[in-house]
Amino acid sequence: MNRILICLFVLFVSCKSLTWENGVARKNLKGHLIGIIDKNHLKKKPYQKWYDKHYSEYTVNKEVVKKSNLFKDICFVVFIGTWCDDSQKHVSHLYKILDKLHFDYKNIKIVGVNKRKKARGLEKNYRIDKVPTFFIYKNDRLIGEIIEHPTKNSSLEKDILKIIENKN
Repeated sequence: MNRILICLFVLFVSCKSLTWENGVARKNLKGHLIGIIDKNHLKKKPYQKWYDKHYSEYTVNKEVVKKSNLFKDICFVVFIGTWCDDSQKHVSHLYKILDKLHFDYKNIKIVGVNKRKKARGLEKNYRIDKVPTFFIYKNDRLIGEIIEHPTKNSSLEKDILKIIENKN
C-alpha cells in the first residue's frame, strides 16, 4: 500500500512540474516570448529596452492608488505579443500600476502569444482576437476584460478600477 502511495505521489509531482515547465515562456524563432511570462523576462534584452521606456514614462493615477484596497481578491490573466507595440506599452503600464499598488504577483499571469494568438495551448479557454487582452477576475469569477487598449480619454488603471467598482 505504501509503495502505491509513493508511486502516485511521484507521478503527481512529475506531472505538475511537467505542466509548469511546458507553460514557461520560451523564445520562438523570431525571438518572441511564447508562454507564461513574468516581469523578469521583460527586464532582459531585447525586451528590456521597450519595457523600461514605457514603464518610466508612465504616470499612475494617484486616485486609483488611494483605492488599492479594492484590488484585494483581484487576479489578472493577460495575453500579450512581445512583437506588438500596444502589448509592449500596456504590459509595462500594468506592471507600474501594480507596483504602485503593492500588488501580489502571484495573482497575475501574463501569457505571450505568437502572431496567430497561440501560446502552446495556454490560450485554449480564452477568446483572444487582439493583444493585449486583459481578463480581470474577482474571487475566481471573470468580472471584465480590456481589449487592446484603454477606452478613449481614460487610462488602464481607470478602466480596471471601473470594472472592479462595478462588481463590488
